[in-house]
Amino acid sequence: MARVSRPGGIVAACVWDHGHNWRGPLAGFWEAARELGLVVDGESSRAGATKGDLAELFARAGIRATEVSMVSVDVRFGGFEEWWDPFLRGVGSVGTFLARLSSDARAELRARCSAKFPTGAFTVSAAAWAVRGTPD
Repeated sequence: MARVSRPGGIVAACVWDHGHNWRGPLAGFWEAARELGLVVDGESSRAGATKGDLAELFARAGIRATEVSMVSVDVRFGGFEEWWDPFLRGVGSVGTFLARLSSDARAELRARCSAKFPTGAFTVSAAAWAVRGTPD
């Protein structure tokens, strides 16, 4: 981004908080997997996933971070199936993780996840780290 930005331009990035506070939108899923003793990497090791990571990445790329903040998001689901169904499509880290599980382990994880949410509609609150800066 620094290379292609015009002088005085602004670059920005945003990454879910998958770090130690587990405030990303998939926190409930990964928590249930850990409770079952499944080997979980999740997204906590990804670039930018913890406080301060994005600003550090920007600095190493020659971008002065002028603003670092947290963005909060609430997503409403009509029920558990609406929350669970996208995971079965094999997309992203959750889809890959589920595809590696046996059908019994997948069913156990589904039941554990289901127990974490109320019956009927519910809201998942998540947070993301955001940084904005200007290239040197």
